Amino acid sequence: MVLIVGLAGLGAGFALGRLTGEEAAPARWSEARSQARFENAYSERDPAFRDDVDEESENGEGRGEPKVQPAPIAEGAPVEPRELIDALRRHADSDRSQKMLIGMVADAARLGGKLLPEIQEMLEAGDDIRFSSYKPGQPGYPSLRIALLDAAATTGDPAAIAMIAEVAQQTESPMEVVFSAHVLDKLDALDVATAQRTLDSTLTKLAPADAKALGSILNQVIPAAAAADPAYAETILQQQIRNPDRKNRELRAITPMLDGLPIARAQDVVLTSMTAADVTDRAKYQIAQRAARRPEIEMMEQLRGAIESRSIDPKLARTIAANSVNGKPFGKTYKTARRALKSQDIRAAQEQAKVFQARLAEANKTIAAARAAGANVPAKVNKQASIHRENLDTLLRQIRKTHEQMQKQAAAQK
Repeated sequence: MVLIVGLAGLGAGFALGRLTGEEAAPARWSEARSQARFENAYSERDPAFRDDVDEESENGEGRGEPKVQPAPIAEGAPVEPRELIDALRRHADSDRSQKMLIGMVADAARLGGKLLPEIQEMLEAGDDIRFSSYKPGQPGYPSLRIALLDAAATTGDPAAIAMIAEVAQQTESPMEVVFSAHVLDKLDALDVATAQRTLDSTLTKLAPADAKALGSILNQVIPAAAAADPAYAETILQQQIRNPDRKNRELRAITPMLDGLPIARAQDVVLTSMTAADVTDRAKYQIAQRAARRPEIEMMEQLRGAIESRSIDPKLARTIAANSVNGKPFGKTYKTARRALKSQDIRAAQEQAKVFQARLAEANKTIAAARAAGANVPAKVNKQASIHRENLDTLLRQIRKTHEQMQKQAAAQK
């Protein structure tokens, strides 16, 4: 099931939470009870996985999407388009309406392609209902059509991809464009045309209220769209970071494009931008911040080189150093290693541990270089690095322990 994470990672939006203590929905809108579970070796409360390592950081980025497993659903008839819309209008802005939407998506998961014609009929009719009672982080959806797009994807029917892509190209709603791109990306079917329209929508057309409803999905869909058409994304990025009227908040919606560019192109954009006279300081900070969070060691080496050569301002060096210990790349590597251990793939776990160790070593070099260049790097950055060191030590112990256990098991079987 497709989820959307709340604004700046502060809460999960469109998440299908557990529904209890309320009257059951009609059979045709079967209730879906789901449990959102945050699976991450770095705890959400652990400062090592937080992004707010300095004042320029975006709180909560990188915490990932909760995984939802719908509960078994009783048999029920498919949704009748007109009945659903009429019922939603009677129960607008109520918990009942959201139950119906959640039930519809659950029905789609169970019925699959059988429900797709019903969904397509509702989408083609153009009817929509916006729910002012919806709040990011609460169960439900902000609109009927967003729920329909989610339901279409949940059917698992290959025809859903073409339908969602058509909506992305024809809709006048920037939020629907972005959500369609998100759904298509999850289905590994994000096309160039949808990617371009998504980048355009997020830059100039997405209303603040809709951006709030979408939340940090923008941090996922923008890199995905940039990866689908890197040349188009780079052109837009280069133009926008040289726009002096851009505010910090708007720049944060642009810089995720960096994550979708190939590493060589991203390096060129970053290093050129940080030394360009026609790029504002706030744009340079946002670019540096995002670049320092990329997982590749090559990017960190390039940034450290710029610091050591004194080609960038000490304040910019401070931003780079602070974000070099950002929890996102470390957390992903740690999780991958733990998954490998769970499947007893010692070699894969060891490789991930090496990646973790190399990233941490480069971060420590970058912090030292920034201080040597006169940057006022706060002490909490060293604390972040220490936490990563402790987690690495824990991971290495777990790898050794698992390896020893596997050797004992192999010996016992001989």
